[in-house]
Amino acid sequence: MLLYDLTSTYFEGAMGENPKAKYGHSRDKRTDCLQVVIALVITTDGFPLAYEVMDGNTSDRTTLRGFLDKIEKTYGKAKRMWVMDRGIPTEEILQEMRDPAREIFYLVGTPKAKESDRTLVRRADFQTRAPGLVLQCRRFTKGHYRFSECLE
Repeated sequence: MLLYDLTSTYFEGAMGENPKAKYGHSRDKRTDCLQVVIALVITTDGFPLAYEVMDGNTSDRTTLRGFLDKIEKTYGKAKRMWVMDRGIPTEEILQEMRDPAREIFYLVGTPKAKESDRTLVRRADFQTRAPGLVLQCRRFTKGHYRFSECLE
């Protein structure tokens, strides 16, 4: 299982000499500052497999294909599960990941549903990571997608 995420970090002061420092979507709400985007792929043990510092105006949606290829080229083809935020993959990339020849699986967050849209079922057999944590879950299918929705 690989975890993939991006963040940005902004600069205050003179950063004109840094060619990667650009104005872009600021996760810190600092649209007045130059920034860089940092992408990271780690294992579930926290071991980093790849990272890259990118231009500050890099869109999250343009980064995944390069990392899929980089991991496959560096570590070889293997069954891998990628976990990432919903804002990272495009539908085009997800279709490529579903190609059976690639043996790539993914788990992507989805937007929160309205409370009125949820049908929640208590699952006693869910493994909890903290004492007293109660998860409410539902599983459903839409087309060729399988969903699991869990709330604390």
